[in-house]
Amino acid sequence: MLLLITFNFFFLRSAFSSSLDELVYKLERDLKANKSSVVINEDVSCILKKKGELPVIYVPELNYLTGREIEKLPSTELSLFVRILKVIQPLKVYSLCGLVILAFFSVLFFFQQVKKFGYWVQVFVVAFLLLVFFLILEEKFLLLLFLFACSGVFLFSFKKWNFVYFYFGLLAVLGCCVVGEGFLERLINSPAEEFTVKVDRDWYAPDYLVEEAFGGFPIRAEIEKLTNRISWGNYTVAFRLRNLLKKVSNSEEKVVLLNDLGVISFMEGKLEKARKLFSEALREKRASIVEYNLFLTRSAMLDTSVNAGRLADKIRNIPLIAKGIPIPMHLYPSRVSFFSVLLPHLISVVLGLILGMLILKFIPINYGYFREDILKVPGTVSFINAEMKPFVVLPLFVAALNLLFGVLMCS
Repeated sequence: MLLLITFNFFFLRSAFSSSLDELVYKLERDLKANKSSVVINEDVSCILKKKGELPVIYVPELNYLTGREIEKLPSTELSLFVRILKVIQPLKVYSLCGLVILAFFSVLFFFQQVKKFGYWVQVFVVAFLLLVFFLILEEKFLLLLFLFACSGVFLFSFKKWNFVYFYFGLLAVLGCCVVGEGFLERLINSPAEEFTVKVDRDWYAPDYLVEEAFGGFPIRAEIEKLTNRISWGNYTVAFRLRNLLKKVSNSEEKVVLLNDLGVISFMEGKLEKARKLFSEALREKRASIVEYNLFLTRSAMLDTSVNAGRLADKIRNIPLIAKGIPIPMHLYPSRVSFFSVLLPHLISVVLGLILGMLILKFIPINYGYFREDILKVPGTVSFINAEMKPFVVLPLFVAALNLLFGVLMCS
């Protein structure tokens, strides 16, 4: 009994002390008022001490406000995405350069064989090349993939299979780079992704980010804001949680609300009420965090009827388990779908292939016929003789040059 009284006293004291956000605001005010280093260090110590009593892992505001690395923050998915983008860029330049060269010769040799086109073939090919360069400058990759897929089909008419394999290999690389880059850039610029990364790392998020991440879902945004206040040690929001509980029917939202109400009850020392709320949340939907909170509550009540080993297997991956405190549950917004980025690019390639096959079917070709003026174009002989080396080395040189300029400009 003495243990339980001491236990409840500790959490009652924590429940009614200053919340973490209040301590951070005090640090910000003191910094703006140019308070002494003694005051600032005391503010930092209070924040770190309070963090240890709460379901919070990192407080990055400490580093931001003080300009010092008080907490060493780990790398996040967003940092990984930036590194991947740096690898994608040279691959995209290489494949793009190779495709431009081979598409030029494919179109040139295909249409120069159509006798009725006469000398207009040069005009047509130059216009095609200018269009490709314009699309590259404007980053219209959907249309580029369409044009490249269409012109790549013309290689079949020459039966130069080494070029065919290389061309469509480059097209696949470009497609992967464009889709991957587009997907990663959407993730990096997505409030939903930023929110998810921050909550997974710190276990809370600021209100402005919640509003951006849950745009169009006001109930979910409100629930998440209240969850963050509980993470910061502000337990005066129970009545707002109960009001929301009357409005929602979604099981995911209900389990969050019930769990968060259980956390508040636990921190106020109302263990039996907390146990009932966690049990009700589990009946609504099973979740490892709720199972952990129920296990913690029953342990605090000296209830040994729970199979601790069975629960331990379910909760061992919770990052905050070492603190021995109940954990609020966060809602997560919908993330960017990879398929939504992939689909339009895939459609562009398929439509380009269809158009190229239709052109092959309906335009008569005089195989083996080459105009003398066309033969003067640099690279023509290599293309006719299917010499791969120039078409492999030149894009590599351009990609290396592009990478060098990028390094020099960013250094």
